Amino acid sequence: MDNTTLLASGKNFKEAHGILKDMMEHRNGIFEWSQMYNSPLEMNKLALVNFTLSHEKATKVNTLILTQPDSGSQLTHQIQASPHAKLLGILLDSKLTWKAQHEKSVKRQSNGQWCSSASQKQ
Repeated sequence: MDNTTLLASGKNFKEAHGILKDMMEHRNGIFEWSQMYNSPLEMNKLALVNFTLSHEKATKVNTLILTQPDSGSQLTHQIQASPHAKLLGILLDSKLTWKAQHEKSVKRQSNGQWCSSASQKQ
């Protein structure tokens, strides 16, 4: 499996993080599935975005701590919240303003990476 997206909704980040933690760590969860099907997770590619409309909450650093079983021991992963993440080629920011996606599009356009439909027909 190449990419997976988990989404949790809660009254606050602590509740949402608890739901994500459970999805990863519980029996038959993501960690167990990964081990069972010999499909190692690339934890360095894991992104955590805390979606909120509150500027105050968005600026607070929130960490998700995951515990992964590993050959009789345990690995601890601390996942820092990111202001945005890429999902299916679209940048989603924590306030869902599309600002990061817009900036990326403008940058690509100014670098000439866009083709007009007329030039594609030639």
